[in-house]
Amino acid sequence: MKKILLLFIIFTVLSLLGCSTDTDTDKVSESASTPAVTLSADPASSTAGGTTTDTVTAGGTEPAPAPTVSLSAAPTSITAGNSATLSWTSSNADSVSIDNGIGTVDPSGSVSVTPSATTTYTITAAGPGGTATNTATVEVLPVADPVITISAASESIPLGSSTELSWQSSNVETVSIDNGIGTVTATDSRSVTPEHTTTYTITGSGDKGTISAQVTVQVQGSPEAQPEGSFGSQYEDL
Repeated sequence: MKKILLLFIIFTVLSLLGCSTDTDTDKVSESASTPAVTLSADPASSTAGGTTTDTVTAGGTEPAPAPTVSLSAAPTSITAGNSATLSWTSSNADSVSIDNGIGTVDPSGSVSVTPSATTTYTITAAGPGGTATNTATVEVLPVADPVITISAASESIPLGSSTELSWQSSNVETVSIDNGIGTVTATDSRSVTPEHTTTYTITGSGDKGTISAQVTVQVQGSPEAQPEGSFGSQYEDL
């Protein structure tokens, strides 16, 4: 009987120990699955009459930075037919594009444009943090009328002497003078020694067409050159 009672007591004790072990294990598991939280207190606020503030620090994802973009034009004003350069920089962007037919571009760069009229270009930069835009305007000015003049230091010279031709031009791309002189710069001068009275014609060409001017140098003691088909030329070979 005593043996049976002893066995019963041992069995009961073992059962109680088993439940306690399971409970502790569950507590450990529950504690292990609970995220760690860090609490901090400001020592200054713990003084008498103060309030202790606990700060809870928890892990999280930082918001994506907003994109930035800049755009400029150089020069900002051009005449029709000329070009300007657009330059840009951007950050925090996955894609960058410019309107008015330019399209997708690199995050930073430049491109030459030749607008036919005043144009405002808009650049757009997009990324995880949103979208940013900027603009630059290229003003197209009307083409000015061409201007050209020519003069001679002396419009009457003795045979064998020289005179200085001077000319000025603007709003033209090419300038030339006949009578063997050829292409010249827009503004210049040149000495000439005509053998007979000669009319010099200067011609300038540009976006608005062609313009010309003349000056005649009279050579004393020498007849004017006979035009082709004149009476005198018919007897040159006789």
